[in-house]
Amino acid sequence: MNKRQELAMQTREKLINSAKKVIIEKGYNETSIEDITKEAKVATGTFYTYFKAKEDIISALGFPNFEKLKETTLKMNESVDKKLKYYFKEFMELIEEYDIEICRQWTIYNISPKGIDKIGFDTDTVNDILKLSVQKGELSKNTPINELTHFIVSELYGMMLNWCMSNKTFEPLEYCDKFSDFVNDILKKYIIKN
Repeated sequence: MNKRQELAMQTREKLINSAKKVIIEKGYNETSIEDITKEAKVATGTFYTYFKAKEDIISALGFPNFEKLKETTLKMNESVDKKLKYYFKEFMELIEEYDIEICRQWTIYNISPKGIDKIGFDTDTVNDILKLSVQKGELSKNTPINELTHFIVSELYGMMLNWCMSNKTFEPLEYCDKFSDFVNDILKKYIIKN
């Protein structure tokens, strides 16, 4: 990577970090592109070098962290129940880290996706965790991977929506252990005992 590319990457990151700060402080609807660029200390036009519209920064705010989470989870040398428990907790920690206003915007952005297919990405992640466990001989070949995947992703999104709709009175991180236990009870039927 040359110096110019490095500076461009730094500017993009500065815009993303500034957007996070301003959106958490002011709320998404009250945040303008000028607010973001002012916080980043760059010209307003610079924003459009990296993003087409304010909505585009929403997916950039957290998606790289979810990519890292997927990579880390798939590389873990742990049993499927421990991988899933780790994934559930880290998923919710990322959601909470970006605060409720950004989570609400992620939800809106993904209901009518214009960019990243976040639910598709999350579905693929859970599906990959389960498939890898079948390939390793930990889960039987008759494990209903697709059904379990959709159940898990639906529940993760349900927890996220409960958090948003309850204005943080529902605590997804507190529910993660119960959810992990519930998923483990379902998986017991398919675990191959050594």
